[in-house]
Amino acid sequence: MELPRFEKEKNRKLPLYLKGSYALFSGHLSSQKVLWAVIKSPESPTPDQLTKQSRAIQDVAGNVPVVFVFDGLDTWQRKRLIEKKIGFVEPFRQMYIPQLFMQIKEGSHQPVEKFVAAQQQLKPPAQLLLLYHLQVKSLEGLPFQEIAQILQYSPMSITRSIQDLHSLGLLKVEGSKEKSLLFGQQGRELWEQALPYLTSPVRETWYSDETFNIDHLQYGGETALSHYSLLADAQQKCYVAGKEIFRFSKSNLDGLHKKFGNNMLQVWHYDPAVLSKGKAVDRLSLYLTMKDHEDERIQASLRQIMHETSWL
Repeated sequence: MELPRFEKEKNRKLPLYLKGSYALFSGHLSSQKVLWAVIKSPESPTPDQLTKQSRAIQDVAGNVPVVFVFDGLDTWQRKRLIEKKIGFVEPFRQMYIPQLFMQIKEGSHQPVEKFVAAQQQLKPPAQLLLLYHLQVKSLEGLPFQEIAQILQYSPMSITRSIQDLHSLGLLKVEGSKEKSLLFGQQGRELWEQALPYLTSPVRETWYSDETFNIDHLQYGGETALSHYSLLADAQQKCYVAGKEIFRFSKSNLDGLHKKFGNNMLQVWHYDPAVLSKGKAVDRLSLYLTMKDHEDERIQASLRQIMHETSWL
């Protein structure tokens, strides 16, 4: 297949790295012009790389939706592309073009359906509830009051969290007097279903050349990733504290800086110790903090830890 002459002329203006990474073809969908970007490399770019490269292509081609064409994708990769609103096609399986509000899936009786671009993101208590159920202990059958005590939130916060999870179809509520939870999926299937609604738990980040004087800090970031995988430990250590612990300890911390320091401190929306009692934060929260990292070493290590995750 050859590019139309108009596209050939524009193709000459593309940077060399884009020419080497993609074969570009123009086309139309429902009278709307699109640009198909067939990926040449066996290593899939990260979502952030695709976003930047899409903009670079549009700088030359004009304001045309760029749709990346993959030979094959894992389920978690498709979820990440949709979460980042990146147009893609996996032939004979799925097509997603947010600019045209279009999504087509294999086996769908309605080949074109409207896609709501703005996904609802779970609030920290709801995300903590879900991650606890996936990694620590099943919360099915427990009274709401007991769940609140386990997760260290008020009963009101847990009730709202359950309502949010229910509205997204992630669980059902059983019982009339003594209510309890029932999840529709379990394990990896539940994780993949929930992933578009999950966000990084990092609230703010601080740095210091001094040792952080907070009891029971856990490793986060690359420090935690090297604990779980073959990744070499980073020179800059990363530690994690929940926002409440940080609030009480901040006045005792010396040399805090927002940009520079030998040690990094991530302040999370929820207490990481609820999900992990070890040296490092839990795998799923760690994945959420680093999933958009552009370093391929990081992405390879994330794939490793997700492959090795034990699901309840």
